[in-house]
Amino acid sequence: MYLDKQMKVIYGMIATGVVVLLLVTGSLAYHFGKQTAPKATSQVTNQTKKELLKPAEVKTFLKAYTTKKKDGDNRRDYRPYMTPEMYQEEVAKEKEPDRKQFGAFMVDYKYQGSDIYLNPDKPEVLVKVDYTLTYLRKPDQYEDAQKGIKNTLQLKLTYTKKGNSYLIDRMEPVILDDVTTQSNQETPEIARMP
Repeated sequence: MYLDKQMKVIYGMIATGVVVLLLVTGSLAYHFGKQTAPKATSQVTNQTKKELLKPAEVKTFLKAYTTKKKDGDNRRDYRPYMTPEMYQEEVAKEKEPDRKQFGAFMVDYKYQGSDIYLNPDKPEVLVKVDYTLTYLRKPDQYEDAQKGIKNTLQLKLTYTKKGNSYLIDRMEPVILDDVTTQSNQETPEIARMP
């Protein structure tokens, strides 16, 4: 009988020890799991936020790019948004003979608004920029000038990451079709499979 009481006490102590050990292990696992999970999530969220292109940054570039007195006057304004190679390419375009000839007649470019479409998978942006300009009949003579002529510029901007910021590495003209125009057209009926 004495042995039975001792065995019960021993079994009770072992059972209590196992329960206490499980509780301690479970609470430690919960505590450390809880601490590391939010940190990992917040780090991913912060990295994602840092790496995305922001529409406000694209809009700031578009304003700098399309607002100018005449061709070349705004180079210092848009230069910080481009890679050195893209900037040199843009300066070379401004110096082309045809552009110089017509540039003397087109002045007072002013940004009016833009539609910005960000690619969520790549650092690419499609933009549609509305701006106005003044057309001179003779260079440097504002008499009889046509003011407020509306124009639209449609571009694909490809960015590259340099340090902590994104810079435009390539600018290509594109044609953005209006989806509502296409959806109003009749669509052919699709034949059903037998």
